Amino acid sequence: MANPIALKDDDQHLNLGGSLRSKQAIYDNTRILDHVMDVVVKDTVSMVLGIIYLQVISLLVHYRKIYDIANTGL
Repeated sequence: MANPIALKDDDQHLNLGGSLRSKQAIYDNTRILDHVMDVVVKDTVSMVLGIIYLQVISLLVHYRKIYDIANTGL
């Protein structure tokens, strides 16, 4: 007959192994999520800066037209 204490120890060892694999999987998934978030943040910042740049250029062109009209009297 098997010793119940030995079975209990084996079960705990198996649970510990499962726990370590689970922690490693969580760590791996966290690293992947961190990388994805880095890419998303960089892309978002790039798009926002691009939009701001285009808006500034548009305003400068608009003000230049107003300046030219004011100076030529048209």
